[in-house]
Amino acid sequence: GNKAGTTNQSDEGNKPGSTGKSDEGNKTDQSTGAKDSDQKGNGNSVKADDSYFDDAVFIGDSRTEGFGMYSGLKNTTVYSEKGVMVDNILKDKVVKMNGTKVTIIDALKNKTFGKVYIMLGVNELGWPYDDVFIDHYKKVIDAIKDVQPNAEICIQSIIHVSKEKDKNPPTYINNKIISKRNKLIKKMAEEENVIYLDLNPALTDSSGYLFSEASTDGVHLNQKYCLVWKDYLLEHTLD
Repeated sequence: GNKAGTTNQSDEGNKPGSTGKSDEGNKTDQSTGAKDSDQKGNGNSVKADDSYFDDAVFIGDSRTEGFGMYSGLKNTTVYSEKGVMVDNILKDKVVKMNGTKVTIIDALKNKTFGKVYIMLGVNELGWPYDDVFIDHYKKVIDAIKDVQPNAEICIQSIIHVSKEKDKNPPTYINNKIISKRNKLIKKMAEEENVIYLDLNPALTDSSGYLFSEASTDGVHLNQKYCLVWKDYLLEHTLD
């Protein structure tokens, strides 16, 4: 069994035995969820522009790190680190601030944000206990609410992996587990009264696989698809 205990940093495989830091996998259902994230279709309104994210902060692991590098957003804030997980994000000092490193929560205390986008869960796919994962995730959301009480919080789904990554070789980093976790994340978002947004409709094929051209490793998105991700967020604004 694996409780959310040790955190060896790998960002690639997280054997079910340890909560090693992988940064992998994802499958989600295409439901909206929780508070309505305008996923009803927002098609009747003009898509927001990049300035929409000026008061936003993006929190997550290496997938979010890639989004920060490739999305082209100049004025947004990104607090991310390869290998971040729900059991270490509250204590690991990963944000550089004033010449020192602080935790993401401490960094959040220094500025008021209007929107908080979170994506976690790919590194935790090897955890055998769903309830441990969700319990830790709830603590993360509650901690963010404490320091950003007026922000709209959006939990993004775990993005699926490519067909190649899903099948070869078979591991716990697969879309079946991702899909299961996303259903639990959506339910958790409803309970926490925060927004859940499923990104997979924009990033996956009809079989639910991350588009093969979206990633060289089947997990982390390239620049073209980080822009697709950004555009999807702009089409599904939080207000």
